Amino acid sequence: MKVRGADFVAYYVTDLGRAVGFYRDVLKLPLAIYKPDWNWAEFSVDPTTLVLFGEYPGSPLRPRGGGAVGLALAVEEMTNAIAELAQHGVPLEDGPHELHTCFVAMIRDPDGNPIFLHQRKDGTFG
Repeated sequence: MKVRGADFVAYYVTDLGRAVGFYRDVLKLPLAIYKPDWNWAEFSVDPTTLVLFGEYPGSPLRPRGGGAVGLALAVEEMTNAIAELAQHGVPLEDGPHELHTCFVAMIRDPDGNPIFLHQRKDGTFG
């Protein structure tokens, strides 16, 4: 098998409408597809796609314990990003931390999924 890349990252959410509001209105991610009847929403987060997969009986993404996947969002300026999230009542879970090459902090979405805020010191992302 030859893997060409990652097509999308999927998060399981318990309330699709609430989650869409958080990612669209708080994080300002561009909503590409919203199909409540499919329990599905997609956001463009170049170079990939974030999928929100809503709860339903028998869902293949229903949490079963174990590890967690975290989405890392590249931000232009960490201090401003944190201040904007605070205006929406979103608390920091961890950080911000200054590392050798970057600044990093972590928040959680309404379902507890981890989201890393990441700012590379050289200005690059991706």
